[in-house]
Amino acid sequence: SFPIMRSFVLLLICALIAVACAGPDWKKRGLPEADWLSYEDGIAASTDNGKPTLVIYTQPWCGACKKMKEVLNGPSKEMWKEISGSFNLVTIEGEDDTPEPETAQLYTPDGAYIPRIFFLNPGEKEPNPKYNSGNAKYLHFFSSPKDMIYKMREMVRDLGKEDL
Repeated sequence: SFPIMRSFVLLLICALIAVACAGPDWKKRGLPEADWLSYEDGIAASTDNGKPTLVIYTQPWCGACKKMKEVLNGPSKEMWKEISGSFNLVTIEGEDDTPEPETAQLYTPDGAYIPRIFFLNPGEKEPNPKYNSGNAKYLHFFSSPKDMIYKMREMVRDLGKEDL
């Protein structure tokens, strides 16, 4: 009985260490620290809390995606921390995260380039075109994370959500 109990405790400790070492999914993806959600959870949260939603499409092999994440974790880290709490943050990376085809169509209006960034009004699934990047060819590609953060600030200001 004692060897079985000892084996069980050892197994439990190993499992806890493995979970602790794995860390949150956003860390593995190289994303900046925040409360990242799945697509479904982000839309549900937006309906409940009245915050706008920021959807970021990336791929693990994408150089521009990696650069964006590096800047958000480095030079733009403080700006990111300041504004990110005003949004429900959704990360979609790779095939496993892709929403259902009818929903995914909402997020490929001008192609499937990456990274793509979308701004959704509170409780809505349809991207708000007012907050596009301004690039006529790639509407949802922001050439710098700072440009994305400025657009986030603009949306918060427009929605009167500065107190979130």
